[in-house]
Amino acid sequence: MMSGSPPKSISAFDPIQRRSGLVYFALPAILVSQILGFFISSYFGIELSGSLIYHADDGWCDTTFQGIGKHCFGDFSSFMNYDVASPWSNSFPTAYPPLSVLLMAMFKWLHSITNQGNISLLIYLTLLIISLVSPAYFFVKSGLSKLKTLTIFLFLLLSGPSLMIIDRGNNLGFCVPLIFLAYYFALQKRYFHFQFIIVLLTLLKPQFGLLSVLLLLNKQTRMFLVFILNTSLSYCVFFLFFGPNELISNISNWFVNLFQYQSYASLPMIYPNNISFANLVALPIAAFSKINPEFESVIKEVLGKPLFVTSISIVFLLTILVTLFARRNKLNDLQMITTLLISLIMVPSVSFSYYLSVLLPLIYLLVYSSFLEGCQGQSRFSNFIKIASIQIESTLKTRFQRWIFKGFIITCLINWPIPWIVFGISPVGGNSGNLSIVWIVSPLFLFLFLITLLFGNLKLRFKRSHD
Repeated sequence: MMSGSPPKSISAFDPIQRRSGLVYFALPAILVSQILGFFISSYFGIELSGSLIYHADDGWCDTTFQGIGKHCFGDFSSFMNYDVASPWSNSFPTAYPPLSVLLMAMFKWLHSITNQGNISLLIYLTLLIISLVSPAYFFVKSGLSKLKTLTIFLFLLLSGPSLMIIDRGNNLGFCVPLIFLAYYFALQKRYFHFQFIIVLLTLLKPQFGLLSVLLLLNKQTRMFLVFILNTSLSYCVFFLFFGPNELISNISNWFVNLFQYQSYASLPMIYPNNISFANLVALPIAAFSKINPEFESVIKEVLGKPLFVTSISIVFLLTILVTLFARRNKLNDLQMITTLLISLIMVPSVSFSYYLSVLLPLIYLLVYSSFLEGCQGQSRFSNFIKIASIQIESTLKTRFQRWIFKGFIITCLINWPIPWIVFGISPVGGNSGNLSIVWIVSPLFLFLFLITLLFGNLKLRFKRSHD
């Protein structure tokens, strides 16, 4: 190997400059999104919320005394208008786990004693926004300048997933600071704290239990068993709040609702946007049937079978897990936990685009590590950021990886640039013409980002082996 400067393919320019390039690429994306949103909404008469995820008049409440204007914040208002005493067996059974139902029951109680729907709604939305921006607390405490702190807040509040969470009133927003803490503890190998965080996440949203695989990947079998025990006992305790005599039936009904939710809508699903892997597979199959009408009835029947859709999801999940275990010695913790987060987004057959919010902590880490000179001292947070910076640099080593990540950032931050209606198209009729075309490619970029996490260093290693 010749002496001299390192190969250009390995270190084309400074690592911090590389990450800053992604940040300064994303900031204009936010600005362009806001400007385009203003003009397109004015010229084409569309609702920006409809371009983002769903039309404003969602019909989940009586707008004469609930909601804001004609908008109900459906995932919140649905609980305000239905029985939470028997949430898994009433006329509108939920797939929410008991802790999430208890959380919504608190706001329903506040709604009942104030007799003012908007008081509980405004408190709920305030707490939701605080949760979404709470990771910025660490950045503020580290001594970043006001301009850099403001930049981070822009990422927190103006990203598509954050706005969708607020628009829907979905309690997934409360998971964002916990996911940030999961990164915080995992990257520092503090596995007891990590399992405690994922217990809390799993109690709010059961799919977060997939993050426990990180313990097995790091050969923490004992801590994995502690997680299983803590989660199981906690679920039983929270189910007891809904009646000891109904424990078994409530658990059974919840499981039924949880799996039935996977057939909430038929595939392919365009509006509201479904970013699941099963839907990503179904879209080109359905497009093929349109081009070849003789296959349309057969393809429609196959896509309508829950077993076929479930099989796609199971094969996808098993492939990811086998790949992770096969390559765990070649992947860092940030790559593995991000892979698991993408998996829990894409594995369910119905996964609406606001689930992209689970990857917001990764973007926050990217932003902060780009301002690495603001991270001084030997505090735990400073050490965490230094570890994260090294692992992010490893994750975004090649030009291909960075371009895929830019595509992912576009799907997160350019919220409503060009709706279908601009081209005179309404994909599935109704309000679907308002939906931004960016959401059609978002599952593709998410999948490509997953591939780069698992295999992005193969080309680099091949080059090194020939130096």
